[in-house]
Amino acid sequence: MIKKISIITIVKNGALYIEETIQSIISQTYKNIEYIVVDGGSTDGTVDIIKKYQKHIDKWISEPDDGIYYAMNKGIKMASGEVLNMLNCGDYYASNKAVNEAMRPFNEDNDISFVLGRSKAINNDGTTYYLTKNTPIISSLYNIGRCKNPSHQAFFYKKSLHKDLGMYNTKYRYAADGHFIHSIYHSPKYKRYLIDKIFVFNRIDGATTMSPEASIEAMKMFNKIYGKSIFNFLFYIKYFIKKFLPKNKIFWQITKIGGIILIKTKNIRAKF
Repeated sequence: MIKKISIITIVKNGALYIEETIQSIISQTYKNIEYIVVDGGSTDGTVDIIKKYQKHIDKWISEPDDGIYYAMNKGIKMASGEVLNMLNCGDYYASNKAVNEAMRPFNEDNDISFVLGRSKAINNDGTTYYLTKNTPIISSLYNIGRCKNPSHQAFFYKKSLHKDLGMYNTKYRYAADGHFIHSIYHSPKYKRYLIDKIFVFNRIDGATTMSPEASIEAMKMFNKIYGKSIFNFLFYIKYFIKKFLPKNKIFWQITKIGGIILIKTKNIRAKF
C-alpha cells in the first residue's frame, strides 16, 4: 500500500487566495492524501470558503492562535500521515501530479527521510520573484544568505523527524521552518532525495518572506546550526540591503561566494 501524506494548509484572513490553494490540493492525483486546514480565526470570509470545500477536507479547525508556527504545529499534531507537506494559503502545486512525484521516492525506499523539490516564488501579478536552487548544501546556504531558505512548500518529510528534532521552534517568528530544514540538512543521519524540478509556486507576501527582520532572525538561526563566520557579516547586511538596495546584484554574488567558501573551510559535505 502506498504511504499516506498529510498536507497541511494554515491560513488567517486569506480569502483572496485560499480557494486556489485548496483546489490545487484536492486536484492531486495521488491516492492516499489526508488534507488538513488550520485557520487562525479568520474574519474575512475565509471560513466560508473552507466550508464550501469541507467534503474534500479531512480535518479542519478555526480558532485564534499565536502565529504561523503554532498553527503548523497544531496541524502536525492533527496529522495521521507518515509523510508531511506544508502548503499554506497562497501557495499551489505546479501540477496535479506534484504529490505523486514527491511521494515516489518514499514509496520506493523506506529509508528516505525527506524529498526536496524546487519552488518558484511569484509576485501577486504572477511574475517571478525568485527560483530556489536545488543542488547540495552550498546552494541552500546561498539561498539562506539571501533570506531564501529551501522551500518548506517543496519539502516533503517523514513525520517521525519531529520525534528526533521536536516541533517547529516557536521562539522563532520567521525562521522556524528554516531551522528545521537546515537541522536535517546538517545531519548525515537523514537520507535525502533531491528533485531538480519545480513542485510549487508560492506568493511572496507571506510574513516570513517579506519582513526585513526575517533576515536577522535567519542569520541567528544560521549561526546556531553552522557556526559563526566572517561571511555571516555579509548576510547581516542583507537587513539593510533589502530596505535600500533590493536589486544589488553584486551583493548577491558576494554572499554566494561567501557561502561556498564557508562550506569549504568548515568541510561540510552533502550526501546523496
